[in-house]
Amino acid sequence: MVVLGLFLAFGLGAQDMPRFVKWLDGEHFVLHKDGGKVKVQVNARTGKETPYEEPPTIESMLPEGVRATPFNSTAAPDRGRLVVLNKGDLFLFTAADKTYRQLTATPGAEQNPVFAPDGKKLAYTRSGNLFVMDLASGLERQLTPDGGGLIYNGYASWVYFEEILGRGSNYRAFYWSPDSKRIAFLRFDDHPVPLFPIYHAESEDMTHGYLEEERYPKAGDPLPDVALAVADVQTGALTQIAEDPLLEYTAWVYWTPENKLLFHQMNRDQNLLHLYLGDPATGKTSKVYEESRPTWVDFYTDIEFLQGDKGFILRSYRSDWENLYHYNYAGKQVAQLTNVPWRVTGVVQVDETGKKLFFTGTGPEGTGTERHLFSVNLDGSGFRQLTQGAGTHSCTLAPGGNYFATNSPALPIPASWRSTTIPASRCFCWVK
Repeated sequence: MVVLGLFLAFGLGAQDMPRFVKWLDGEHFVLHKDGGKVKVQVNARTGKETPYEEPPTIESMLPEGVRATPFNSTAAPDRGRLVVLNKGDLFLFTAADKTYRQLTATPGAEQNPVFAPDGKKLAYTRSGNLFVMDLASGLERQLTPDGGGLIYNGYASWVYFEEILGRGSNYRAFYWSPDSKRIAFLRFDDHPVPLFPIYHAESEDMTHGYLEEERYPKAGDPLPDVALAVADVQTGALTQIAEDPLLEYTAWVYWTPENKLLFHQMNRDQNLLHLYLGDPATGKTSKVYEESRPTWVDFYTDIEFLQGDKGFILRSYRSDWENLYHYNYAGKQVAQLTNVPWRVTGVVQVDETGKKLFFTGTGPEGTGTERHLFSVNLDGSGFRQLTQGAGTHSCTLAPGGNYFATNSPALPIPASWRSTTIPASRCFCWVK
């Protein structure tokens, strides 16, 4: 492991200090110097610098008058094409030939366009239904038949958006399989949910206000009926995924690398959680994990999957501290990766080739408000703290995990490490 300590100045002369921008690969990173006037590519091992020019983004190549934001556009996996939502319709920009063409012209507005992993198709919702478009032919297929009104396919009801999937979902509730052959989606029926009136004093005429009505379940009110299904994008066939009717919440749907489903179900008291593995072809499911507490449990929003059907890694609070556990798809714990009396805050990178996992946590020092980088072997051995000294260490790990950059203002140099100055950059690299 090589620690690349980028000392960012705070206060006098800070504008002259180098600033780490990003890793280009496992060995090279971009550095801005002299307040961003000089941009260089640096070899992390040798310290050699070469001039660097940022390639143009596809967003910067759009025709005049077209603006892409994270809220109205989505890029293909190779970033060679960009879909833009403009006045409710979809437009496709292709970087190679600079073409910008309209994909849809419909009365209803398209929502949440997402490229298939292979980049050949586009999925989106419109008027409560889920659609897929073949980008080569421009042909659109409607995958769900019953959307509209209070039925939403692949588009979350308000309470799921606000309380379960989160605002970052932008109401999207459909998910491509890794092989681009299927789309899993949640179907919401808001008919059981009572109406809640919301009066807004402001209005267009700034005088009379207006009344908004939203389907909002208060404590004890009926919830929306939610079902999980899978659509075959080639045939249009729909497969219902079996669920436990005693667990009211179905959410946080994942695809495994082997194109199977992993999804959550939780009771309304929010103190019992099940994870199910689902077969998208048959709809059959099997429980692979269960957790309960007297108080409450939360959805796992950062599950990490291992290749080759080796299962998944989750971050659980079940020991009263957040730790990492490896489970297989038979529901057996393969290994407890961490067993610490402090918070593991997230997985940074899983290096299956090197059989190592990198993660962040509050660490054993201080009051639980610090942030450190750690590593551990995938069998739970070899636990190691990579950052030292009190404070918040904001680290960026290189692909492959051989280096990391940190903006810590004080990174002690272990006695066993030698110091090498990267030429003319006021940046230091310590090689173990």
